[in-house]
This record gives sequence, structure tokens and C-alpha cells, in this order.
Amino acid sequence: MKPLLTFAQPPLAIAPAVRTAAPLLLAVLGVAFASRPAPCQFPGVTLYGTPTAGCAGQATIGVNSAPALGNSTFAITCQGAFALAPGLLILSTAHQVPPVLFWTANVWVDTHSAAAFFVNMSLAGNAAITQPIPAQPSLIGISWYAQYGWVEPGPGCPAGSSVLAATQALQFTVQPVSDPGEPNNNSGQATPIASGSTLSRLIWPSGDEDWYTFSFATGRRIATVGMTPPVGRNYDLELRDATSALAVSAQGGSTPESISQCLGPGTYYLRVLGAAGASDPVNAYGLTFNLATYTPAPPQTTTANNAAVFTSSAWHPVLRNSSFQGPPGPCDETVTIAITGAFTLTCTSATAEIVWSADNLPFTQILASTALFGGPGNFSLTATFTAHPGRVYDFGLYLSGATGFCPVTVNSGTMTVTRR
Repeated sequence: MKPLLTFAQPPLAIAPAVRTAAPLLLAVLGVAFASRPAPCQFPGVTLYGTPTAGCAGQATIGVNSAPALGNSTFAITCQGAFALAPGLLILSTAHQVPPVLFWTANVWVDTHSAAAFFVNMSLAGNAAITQPIPAQPSLIGISWYAQYGWVEPGPGCPAGSSVLAATQALQFTVQPVSDPGEPNNNSGQATPIASGSTLSRLIWPSGDEDWYTFSFATGRRIATVGMTPPVGRNYDLELRDATSALAVSAQGGSTPESISQCLGPGTYYLRVLGAAGASDPVNAYGLTFNLATYTPAPPQTTTANNAAVFTSSAWHPVLRNSSFQGPPGPCDETVTIAITGAFTLTCTSATAEIVWSADNLPFTQILASTALFGGPGNFSLTATFTAHPGRVYDFGLYLSGATGFCPVTVNSGTMTVTRR
């Protein structure tokens, strides 16, 4: 027996008598198996050979689940045997075709590379041996062969006699863990993903990639993506459009990856891949995805009802915002500043300006200006700028050209700030 499975219970030695040669008359049965194996309901599992009926009729061998890597509850089952009969399960690394005749039963597994487990059938004639499958990638594609046998005493048998009955045999081949997302290895195979999704998927084998896609037609959206690799694996995360990566998260190691990106209408892709070929056939990565509509803050209006007298160039004491916060992220915003007011001049012209600065710049800029003549009169100014997440801005109405001999009075005014 190859030392690849860790037995759930100690195996027994196979009796030498079981290893006798098969009678030639059973060769035909071996040909039938080779050409027509019976299917089973789980991938990687096939029934072969023929059962040896006992006094209670024929019993069947099966499994409770797919023989996948890391399946700790995988069990080989028997149904329909003689009630409470003593028996055994033979588990081997090779089949025996044609079978060996031992006592009254056909043995379809190679007993030279086998282990055996004692069982006692239930009152219903059933049994199960649990055989956990280790999470070792080297096991993928390796096959084992199993068969149940049991002794049936009277009263169903002829008086004073007993028989050895057996199921047909079963081959199971270790499978990689099923990944319901496959195939999704490129943008053409990308799996549609909806906002609010939480997925668990595999990167396997090495070089595998998982692609997902989403789209929207109007407005702006904030895409928030999180990906947690399995322990000990280094996976990366990308957000892409049709031609290139818009954002990449590649922290290294098993550190969770995350992306938050502001997007306009279009079709986009998420790509999960193993760094330097990293993969895991058993342990899945976790993926979360949310797509939220971006809604800017409502307009803000500041009103100056009292007159402000300027005797030198200066900021208006009310129509100014010296700590305007940029968007919380990740979307940039276009900010529109609209200032209107009424003024009175005493002797000369002056200039009304929208002056702007940002916390990461060492200077101010004049975004808009208008000359004030004569009066009394009205003025109107409009300017726009792009506000970036995390930045702080200072802007407002600035009067230049006023002096102590020629003051300027702004009788009233409003400043409306709109984000979009």
C-alpha cells in the first residue's frame, strides 16, 4: 500500500489465501469490465466487476461524496448486505481483473497492495468506512480500488452452511476541489459579478487566473473590491477596462488586497492571479465586490447680508471658505463657485476676484475676476476647479484696488458652491 492515505482506522493484513490465482473461466468477466465500466454519481468514481450475491441477494458499494482533495468526510459505503454480518473492506492501489475466486466470492482488487478493515453490517445491512483524503496536491489523479465482502450464516442459507458474499468493486481517483467559477481564465470567459457578491474560488493549477466582469450605463460608480488569499499564498488583484489595468493591489505575502476606484459608464473586469505562479488546489481565496452610486454633497450657499467696507485689498469677511474639504474618495469632483453681490464705489475702480488655493500648493490663483466701475452696481463671478480626495481648499471673494481714500463697499452678496 502506498503511504499516501492516512487511514481513519488501522488496516488489517490480507490473508495469503486471498491471493490465489483466478480460475480461467472468470476471464470473460474481466473483459466485460474493461469495456463497460459502470458510472457513479460523483466525479472520479467508477464501479466495475460484478457482485457475488449472498443469501440476502446483491449488495452495492458506493461513496458518500466526491473524492476531492481535503475531503475529511469521504467514506466508502455498502448497502444491502446481510443484516449484522461480519465483513471487511479491502482498499488497494491496484485492481484485479480478471478477479480472484476466494471461497465463494470474486475478489476484484489486488490484495498484494491492499489493506483491509473489519466491519459489522448494520441491522439494515449497511456499512461505511471513513477515509479522509489529505490536502496534498500530489494525490490528484491517483486511484484506489475498494470492495466489501462479508460472511452470511443461516437461517437464509442452507442449514449448517455459510457463504462469502461481496459487492462489485469501486475505483476512485482523487480530484481537485471543484471550482464552480471555471472556466473564467480570461476576459472572454469572465464571470458576471453583481454588487454585494461574496465568493470563494480557487486558483489552481499554477498559472490559473480568475476573471469577473461588470458594467453600467449612466452616472458614476464607486467600485470597492476586497480579496483575501489563502494562508501561505500570494495572490494579486486588478481592476481593468478593456485595454489595461486601472488599479492594482499587490501587497505581497498573504496580505489581503483591496481596491476602491471611481468609474464612469462602461464595462470593467476584476482579475485575481497568483504572484509568481502561486496556487492552491484546496484552499480558496475570498472575494467581495460592491458597486455604489456616487452622490456628491448638496450645494452650499453662504449669504452676506451686512455691508463690508474695504479700505485695502482683502478677503471678504463672509464670502469665503478657508477649509473646503475635497471628496472623501475615491471620486474627483468638479466644484463650481458662483458669487454675486452689490457694491458702492467712492472714487475709483476696483476688482472683484475669486481667489483659490490648495493645501498642497504654495501660492494662490485667481480663477475669475471682474472690474467694478461707477456704482452703485452689481457683479457676478463664476469659476470651477477639480477637487481631489483628501485635499483642503481655500477660496472666496477677494477685493483688490480699494484704499483708505477710495474705499469700496460690498453691500450684500451670496456664494454658492456646487459639487458634481
